[in-house]
Amino acid sequence: MKEYGGYFELENFRGNEYHRQAIRLNSARNSIVYLMRAKKINKLYIPYFLCNSVKNILIKHNLIFEEYHIDKNLRPILENKLKNNEYVLIVNYFDQLQDIEIQEFKGAYNNVIVDNTQSFFRKELQGIDSFNSCRKFFGVPDGSYLYTDSVLTENLERDKSYERMIHLLGRFEVDASSFHSFFSKNDAKISDIPLKKMSKLTKNLLSGIDYDFAFEQRMNNFNLFFHAFEKENVLNLTPGKFCYPLYIENGEYIRKKLIEKKIYVPILWPNIQYSEGASELEKSFAKDIVNLPCDHRYDENDVKFIIEEVKRCIN
Repeated sequence: MKEYGGYFELENFRGNEYHRQAIRLNSARNSIVYLMRAKKINKLYIPYFLCNSVKNILIKHNLIFEEYHIDKNLRPILENKLKNNEYVLIVNYFDQLQDIEIQEFKGAYNNVIVDNTQSFFRKELQGIDSFNSCRKFFGVPDGSYLYTDSVLTENLERDKSYERMIHLLGRFEVDASSFHSFFSKNDAKISDIPLKKMSKLTKNLLSGIDYDFAFEQRMNNFNLFFHAFEKENVLNLTPGKFCYPLYIENGEYIRKKLIEKKIYVPILWPNIQYSEGASELEKSFAKDIVNLPCDHRYDENDVKFIIEEVKRCIN
């Protein structure tokens, strides 16, 4: 029964989502689960250079997988010819893959799934399955947009996200360090939530974002970092909008010094450094890529401050 009157709930935002035509799910991991079921995937090729959560969810669902390596340009090294119902997960690291490259992978392997968790603004490419992660780009508790022409016939329950909001509200009104433990707990919860539709709360929050501003600010900030570290960075980069990945000797030391100054530059996948199968290059990526924040929370002065601190560490 509908309720009337009483106290107000969170305001209902009237803006538009960026991915209005996509399937709305509750997490990027569950976008993989959706595709596994909808496409009846027998085997999935995944990169070694990836967080354990993807591997864990494949094990949980009894899916056969095989790992492959990436090269110095973060592109897959995969020579296997895929059989029917075998797919390859290609990760768009740091928003660096161009559409033409993705289409070439489609031509080479046919059964391709693109992991755009680091490329929120990448929209659908015709005939290619892809998904992203909302919380990697914006202050929302969960959520993923999936592009696919395979429809799962199951009647999915809608998720609820209100219990995953405390770290977002805490950082908004206090600071990040005081609520980092809640952020970590939320990460753990996301790993275990079953496949569901995106929550009403997450969808509503995503309807209140100025996407044009976020896109432009991220691009501008990335370009400031790009010009500042073009000579130092070993990676050959094109403009991106996730973070600025500075791959540099003694990156691990630089990261520690920046964190001491409350410039939080996480290791995206710390498990890689201890992986038996990962190559030395992949372990070096994990250890020495310094992921500098270029998102829309920061303006030119903020970025210049970070650049100065990094150069001080280098020198």
